[in-house]
Amino acid sequence: MVYSTDSSISETTLSTPLLSAATIGSSDSDDSPPTSHRFAPEAVICQFPKIPSSGSYRSLAVLRGHVGSVSCLALCGEFILSASQGKDIIVWQQPDLRQFAKFGQGNGSVKALVTVGNKVFTAHQDSRIRVWKVSRSSENIFKLVAALPTTKDYLGKFMKQSNYVQTRRNHRRLWIEHADSISCLAVHNGMVYSGSWDKTLKVWRVSDLKCLESIKAHDDAINGLIAHKGIVYSASADGKIKVWGQDKSSHCLKGVLEGHKDVSLNSVIVSEDGRMVYGGGSDGYVMGWEGDEDLGSWKLIYEIKAHQMAVLCMCLMGEFLCSGSADKSIGIWKREIGGGLCNVGVIRGHEGPVKCLQASPSSVGDGFLLYSGGLDKSMRVWWVPKYSTKGEQRSPIEIGFPSSVEVVLRGLKKLQVFGCEKRRQGHIILQNVVSILTIVCPTTTDDSTIKDIQKKQKWKADNYACRGHILNYLADSLFDVYQLAIMIVNDYGREEDENADSDRNYVAKANDGGRL
Repeated sequence: MVYSTDSSISETTLSTPLLSAATIGSSDSDDSPPTSHRFAPEAVICQFPKIPSSGSYRSLAVLRGHVGSVSCLALCGEFILSASQGKDIIVWQQPDLRQFAKFGQGNGSVKALVTVGNKVFTAHQDSRIRVWKVSRSSENIFKLVAALPTTKDYLGKFMKQSNYVQTRRNHRRLWIEHADSISCLAVHNGMVYSGSWDKTLKVWRVSDLKCLESIKAHDDAINGLIAHKGIVYSASADGKIKVWGQDKSSHCLKGVLEGHKDVSLNSVIVSEDGRMVYGGGSDGYVMGWEGDEDLGSWKLIYEIKAHQMAVLCMCLMGEFLCSGSADKSIGIWKREIGGGLCNVGVIRGHEGPVKCLQASPSSVGDGFLLYSGGLDKSMRVWWVPKYSTKGEQRSPIEIGFPSSVEVVLRGLKKLQVFGCEKRRQGHIILQNVVSILTIVCPTTTDDSTIKDIQKKQKWKADNYACRGHILNYLADSLFDVYQLAIMIVNDYGREEDENADSDRNYVAKANDGGRL
């Protein structure tokens, strides 16, 4: 099943600055829960797109604002952080996806980022890791507090010759320094791990930002890292995924997962139980290894040609695996018993290779949210439905969306009769529901049918509330409005037509400007 975005998908539009309340971690302790503070950032209001008539996924937003390709994403509570090769980092606030803050300009292309407590760690092409801290007192909400290795760490080691290592011919560096671009970051249990094109894996302590270890990990550039229950997995251009465990004082090699010959591994992810490791290759294959972290043994048991071009990124959400590729598509896969993958959909919409993916659960509907960043300088937000055990799509009604315009129109007819008298401010709700249902009606339906109904029922275009107002008035997210609309249609549509005359008079009076 192939999904493609509608050409009418809207992008973010700038509006005047708004005051907004935000919750963000600003505790001095990295492991402490975040506290709430209020800020007044510049706001960018996200215009949600028209729902496409084909496919079951939903494109919620196309966010543009970066000056370069979007290289990495991170989720942090109600915030989404996106970074680009244009050196800037944007913080988006959910659920309306407004721009909360922008920082990091002028510090080298950003290759990776992670969040730890009230700190943000960013890895850059200039071989440095920068640490940003949330600050209430500063004009800049995200304040640069350190660059790794720190000056203190550097001064403590630069005098001793044994602390220097050969990086290339006639060139030496301290072992705490990366000698090439830092491509990936991972965090676990108070430690930040960095992988670099210099083939090394370094371990940093969050509390004092000190470099604890430098490991000559691979024979080629490290492209991906993930930490899972104290085990670190590194994917490399040498075609291997290496597994690193920690003993009392250092990390040691626990296993090597071999991929295809002469194929670079660009990304790695691990199942929640740690039994399956998946790697994405430059040949378009996704490979799966089954193993035991405690025993330190893994076996390649599955591989599939997932894309026509290189797999650049992957993420897991429960039983689903998502893969982003240089072919501009996102593959949606359902994990099966035994480690296999079943393709349940392909999302198309990016105008360039898909470089990064993140996923989060959705509180509305039977699905999850998927965030993607691409070389087209955009971050896109998708709603991906879950499927039955047979891999079949669930009907739109089951997941909270009208399946056709006929269903919507039938519901509206009944809603006009029963809906208004049943609720306070019923007319306002009715107008908003009509506007939302108009947005989700399939475009393939004859427009004359809609116009005829609107004309007969005296629906006026100027009564349609704007989408942003609907979002702010009725719900915290667009899906809440959908759910409300369907609830009203389903609940009141089943009632008997006992008070039809009085309710019709009520609606007519409301449309004519009468006091309710």
